[in-house]
Amino acid sequence: MEDATYTRTLDDGAAGEWQRMGRDSSAAGLADYGAYAQLLLDLGPEVRKGTEKVGGAPAYRLSGNVTQDQLRTVDRRLYDRMRATGTEDFACDVWVNESGRVVRFEQVLEMAGKSARNVVTFQNFGVPVPVSAPE
Repeated sequence: MEDATYTRTLDDGAAGEWQRMGRDSSAAGLADYGAYAQLLLDLGPEVRKGTEKVGGAPAYRLSGNVTQDQLRTVDRRLYDRMRATGTEDFACDVWVNESGRVVRFEQVLEMAGKSARNVVTFQNFGVPVPVSAPE
């Protein structure tokens, strides 16, 4: 399956039809999910929930609340939307595999009286690319 985003709205508890949007070829606007994991780790040991299976493989789950202020440097678009709607924080879960890659991301938030649950899954990773630190 090619990369895509699927969304649907919930109006008065009734789920709308799924809408498929192909992934844009540019990386502009994409959240840094590894940075979300670091935000959660910075909250302290209480976010570390242990290992769970994700896609049949073990992954370590991090779970906590991310505040508007913490989000500023990680996901500027969401930060701006949260500021505009007065949203202070949201629940966030990140699963990291044995290679240190984020394999699942979930956030649950409420903005302007509407609830949203976003789930992102990553799979079929290629071979890691070796990168050397600059000298």
